[in-house]
Amino acid sequence: MNKERIDDLVDILAAEYDRAENTIAVRVQEELFKYLDKPEEWATMQYASLNSFRKDVKRIASEVLRKIDAKTEKAIILSYRETAKDAIEVTEREIIVKKLPESVRADLADAKRWNAEKVALLANVAVNNKNSTVRFISQTSRVDELYDAVKRQMPKGIENGVRVTYSDGSSRSWRSYMEMNIRTTLSQEATELQIEAGRDAGIVFYCCDEFADCAPDHADYQGKIYYNAESEMSDEIRAFIEEEGLLSMQEVVNGEPYLTSRPNCRHNFHALTVEEVMSGKSASKIVEDNGYKFGDYEEKNYRALQQQRLNERMIRKYKLRSETASKINGETSTRIMSPQREAADRKVREWQKRQRDLIRENKGILERNYARENAKLMAEDVGVKYDYKVVDGELEKK
Repeated sequence: MNKERIDDLVDILAAEYDRAENTIAVRVQEELFKYLDKPEEWATMQYASLNSFRKDVKRIASEVLRKIDAKTEKAIILSYRETAKDAIEVTEREIIVKKLPESVRADLADAKRWNAEKVALLANVAVNNKNSTVRFISQTSRVDELYDAVKRQMPKGIENGVRVTYSDGSSRSWRSYMEMNIRTTLSQEATELQIEAGRDAGIVFYCCDEFADCAPDHADYQGKIYYNAESEMSDEIRAFIEEEGLLSMQEVVNGEPYLTSRPNCRHNFHALTVEEVMSGKSASKIVEDNGYKFGDYEEKNYRALQQQRLNERMIRKYKLRSETASKINGETSTRIMSPQREAADRKVREWQKRQRDLIRENKGILERNYARENAKLMAEDVGVKYDYKVVDGELEKK
């Protein structure tokens, strides 16, 4: 199972969430420019057009949902492929689904329900944001200042995106909420499927790989031997487990430290034979002999890797902002967003320089991956750009 590949799938979905939030935010700002030729009546006409605006936002949300659902389906299916290579085939042109367990089908259905609910929330919050912005501008700006006030609001509104306030009083971007949900779903499902497959295959023992750059709270759990509590085992094996004090996969997956199941965790479990585990070799020797040790752990390496991932996200973020600003300039036949586009381009260059410096300072530990700095290239790399067909007839054919 390639956890980095699953992280790539989540990042591709995150880029789709970014586009969705940007699309709705831009539509809100465009609406504010209407009726400025009648500044005395601007607020009244904005309120009067609320129903038509709401319908238009719902139409856009419907298209957004269609795109998110399509990417979500592919992400979940390709994530399952990481635990069952024979079930999913990716050719140069398509994804071929040969079989899909009930648990994955259930995840697909749950994800679509989640998407529908949260995209509807996005649309509703956007409508409310538009109304509150109209109220604020009309109450704080003179009639002769109206155009400039709306003009100043546009880049701010797009920069802030669509923020959602939750029951606990916290406020965060819609995109970040969506990303954390799918990241958790894919991580947990991948591990659960691996445990189920191992149980059915009669595999008892696994080792966890060891990284030089893992999270500090996972450092003591990597490079160890674990057992699958759901697998059948002899009395001799049970006695060995008790004597060695081994932990089960379920203990560390479903409880702290949430090994392999926590979002962004790169650790994997790798199947071992009973003979190898009970041969007398140490866990560290087994892990190293099987090629699952990737350097000696140092916390600074983890911090460097996290910084690299942050740099990649920021590069993608500002590339998208530049694209959005250029699109608005084109659609409105103005250069109103030119300062924002130029600022975004500067930020892209700034974060790219940080990335170059970081890679140079951590030579031999980090390696630059240009595809992760471009959402489109990431989608091509992992196969999300392809349509899929289903050969068992259980899913809707594309």
